[in-house]
Amino acid sequence: MNDHQLKPTTTDAGIPVASDEHSLTIGPDGPILLQDHYLIEQIANFTGNASPSASPTPRAPARSTISR
Repeated sequence: MNDHQLKPTTTDAGIPVASDEHSLTIGPDGPILLQDHYLIEQIANFTGNASPSASPTPRAPARSTISR
């Protein structure tokens, strides 16, 4: 493969995708359809990979009594 031939974008199953920049919508400003299998696959892959270095922020210990 030379530099001028790029591999086509494919789904996880290896099926070529027409475009990875545009989603299947109803009209130009309409909602995105669930029939856009490539987009749904990409969202599933994105949300399924949690960063192991991300940890919850530590909280300060709660005060047990209120002093006045």
